[in-house]
Amino acid sequence: MLPKGDFFSGTIKGADVEVVKVFNPIFGPRTFPARDIHALVLRDAHLPNSPYEVRTRDGSLFPAEYVAPDRTNVTIKGTLYDNLLLGTSDVVEIRAGASRCRPVATFGLLRAEPTEGLHLLPERGFTMAAKCVASCVAPAGFTEFIARVAADDSTPADQKMVFSVLADGRVVARSPALTAGEAPQLLRVALTGVHNLILRVDATANATADTKGHWIQAFFLRH
Repeated sequence: MLPKGDFFSGTIKGADVEVVKVFNPIFGPRTFPARDIHALVLRDAHLPNSPYEVRTRDGSLFPAEYVAPDRTNVTIKGTLYDNLLLGTSDVVEIRAGASRCRPVATFGLLRAEPTEGLHLLPERGFTMAAKCVASCVAPAGFTEFIARVAADDSTPADQKMVFSVLADGRVVARSPALTAGEAPQLLRVALTGVHNLILRVDATANATADTKGHWIQAFFLRH
């Protein structure tokens, strides 16, 4: 939307604090001063499968082919924009894109026993009660399983949690005993030849109903 109600439709080829570049198949490319843009009306679109995703404080998610962070800005390039500048203070996460990284919980293949011991937390992974066991099939094409684990904040102070990952029945990763408030630990498992993963949480003392382990980030990665 432009001044006086005018509009120009097309594909956004680039945008920054000074100009917006738009391509129209009839009129060709046009460049508009950013101060003259009153609004951008976007059609529904499928997000491209890009190597990276950049998430900002307001919840926006930017697929990107290229990411270049510095002290004050993060420059991103993608199919929808070229050299888009985001303030470093506005960026909360830079991660692998959906084509390369899939959270375990989004596959719908995670099965827990007992079922009530597993609780999914949108954008925050999932929790598992002590002695709960969850299993899932390793998806084809992904090369690594990565997880950050911690004792849930609700875990009693005298409880310690141990997180284990089993690949086809064999323990391949295990955390140290963690208490609430301790820094998350990183677990990594190569998936070459692996068909099934089992995730387990155990307490080092008598577990209570509030003894829970938090899989803050658990995802499959394609290198």
